[in-house]
Amino acid sequence: MQGGSGKLRLLLAVVLAALSSVAHAELQLSLVSKLDWDLSQPWFGGFSAFEMAPDGASAILITDRGKLITAQIKREQGHISGLNVTSVKTLLDTNGKPFKDRVHDAEGIAIGPHGTAFLSFEFDHRITSLNLKNAETRPLPNHPNFANFPVNKGLEALAVDPKGTLYAFSENATSDSVTTPLYRYADDRWDITQHVSLHPPFVPVGADIDDQSRLFLLERAVTPLGFRSRIRIFDLTTNPLISRTLLTTDPAEFDNLESISIWQDPSGRAHLTVISDDNFLPIQRSQIVEFILTE
Repeated sequence: MQGGSGKLRLLLAVVLAALSSVAHAELQLSLVSKLDWDLSQPWFGGFSAFEMAPDGASAILITDRGKLITAQIKREQGHISGLNVTSVKTLLDTNGKPFKDRVHDAEGIAIGPHGTAFLSFEFDHRITSLNLKNAETRPLPNHPNFANFPVNKGLEALAVDPKGTLYAFSENATSDSVTTPLYRYADDRWDITQHVSLHPPFVPVGADIDDQSRLFLLERAVTPLGFRSRIRIFDLTTNPLISRTLLTTDPAEFDNLESISIWQDPSGRAHLTVISDDNFLPIQRSQIVEFILTE
């Protein structure tokens, strides 16, 4: 009976994979906006975390140097034409003090269905809640793995599902180099739900989840000719997770895309907006790129 049960589970997994492939067969991304954004302000740059409002009219941005930015999105005939910054705040620790040194290096942001916000940080690898009004943060419990991440290969991608469950990816692959853990935070504790396949040299850098519990994973590869990006989609209701690649770019087609956010326009079309981290270097750009998802 055990052998029969094993064969049945295998057959079920194959059927689910086939059904998922058919369901996603018509998904396509169409580029609608590409903006190189620049401001002559000392805080400007290093945008690693980015969250669009549900209607695409405003955004929250976090920099590598611990700044919380809010901005209105300006559009012309549906294309992003600029951003109007409305506030700039400094991220604060639990004592209301600015972070020191590299401890302020935030890499991911996620905002839940009830407005609860979370941040992920590198160097001092951790995840915190975030008060969007005063920029104060409070640490969440850590998974034991977080302490073992290498420098600059920490918690890059953060996302919240429609039920408020938090998910995280690091840039650090497992020892086999072909998978990475999907961390989940629920009931005040972290666990690993599954190991997601990797296809080197791409590694996770950003994530978001839509109202259908579909996870969109932004990945990056660094090449001698420039950055490459890839976007994959996963259905979180399936086990094992099955991915479909929506976008793979050539070197230098875009800059260092690091964060992704999903929203819907009044007609119900899904938009994927991504932003690049210029690392505060003059040879790079703070670039905002937007796609429409058709299905």
